[in-house]
Amino acid sequence: MKIIVVGAGAFGGWVALMLQRKGHQVQLLDGHGPANARASSGDESRVIRALYKDEIYTRMTLQSMQLWEENEILFGEKYFYRTGVFNFIGRDESRWLAAKSHLNKWHVGYEELDNAALISRFPMLSTKGIQYSVLEEGGGYLRARAGCEAVVAQFVLEGGQYLQKNVKALQQLPTTLSEIELEDGSNLEADAFVFAAGPWLSQILPQVLEGVIRPSKQDLFYFGLPSHFTFKQHIPVWCDFATLEEDVMYYGIPAIDQATAGFGFKVGKDVAGPDFDPEHGERIIDLKNLENARHFMEQRFPFMKRAPLVQARVCQYENTLDAHLIIDTIPGLENVWVAGGGSGHGYKLGAAVGHYLANRIEGSLAEEPLFLLNRLSKPLDGDQRR
Repeated sequence: MKIIVVGAGAFGGWVALMLQRKGHQVQLLDGHGPANARASSGDESRVIRALYKDEIYTRMTLQSMQLWEENEILFGEKYFYRTGVFNFIGRDESRWLAAKSHLNKWHVGYEELDNAALISRFPMLSTKGIQYSVLEEGGGYLRARAGCEAVVAQFVLEGGQYLQKNVKALQQLPTTLSEIELEDGSNLEADAFVFAAGPWLSQILPQVLEGVIRPSKQDLFYFGLPSHFTFKQHIPVWCDFATLEEDVMYYGIPAIDQATAGFGFKVGKDVAGPDFDPEHGERIIDLKNLENARHFMEQRFPFMKRAPLVQARVCQYENTLDAHLIIDTIPGLENVWVAGGGSGHGYKLGAAVGHYLANRIEGSLAEEPLFLLNRLSKPLDGDQRR
């Protein structure tokens, strides 16, 4: 079967590679290149952790970890670093308590530390607001931009065709889709189509996804480490659920080894920002966000006080109403698939999404109701945070 995949990011690259391995004739398209500076996958690193309140994401993260390690042998380079992931738990324990049973079920190693144990091991941290901490032993981070490039390179090496081409928006959906038009005026034919264009999805498929996927601007900050800091002062990747701001989770990837040393101490905020246009939006950080990130960092990591900002990045989330993925066909077009709605946590799931969607297209795997489009027409109840 001839299949066109639009978007060479965290989802599209892996989908294309998995479909190619199943013997299909696959063309992969991206307007600006895999993990380009406009893409949601365009930063240097992304957290990968299995601690989720939804069991399906725990399972998919573990599958992604396995796929990354298996494919690193083919890539000839390392992209997944198991540094461990600290989760700082505050007054609200509900997310951790929901996730704990999933980690136990899937035999994910973790360690619970009270504040005394935390400080004895990591005296450079402040425990302000922390009740206790959970160290997920097998988690860590992925090299995001480089990882996307490696997946696409492997796809081409295994016989796939990559084209750096922009797809024109489908303003009116046909009753059947057998070809797509490119912005250069040419057309490409296929038997099936996968749209995995991240924050561009609502622009490419406005009839279906406008208002369903909302891109938001996300500022990321890299601060310079003190000159006396060494790799021996190891701090794992961290997710802070104990901040004093309600419903805010800061996260970060310290420059703890040679893979991240040149980038700085990364700090991000896991809250959807303002609406953002991925194609034309200016990549200019909000100075208030910088002030807030620095204030948080200096409270939790006192050794970083007065650390200079050395880099800043603007990426975007592509948010769904309930923060869950969309992996489904377009209603009425059974040969047209959408894979998106990463909502700030999609990169870690990319390899598993590729496996899932390749098997769904072949009909060898049952659908997951949580990923279907029609769920978003129903009222949402309760806490939808992942």
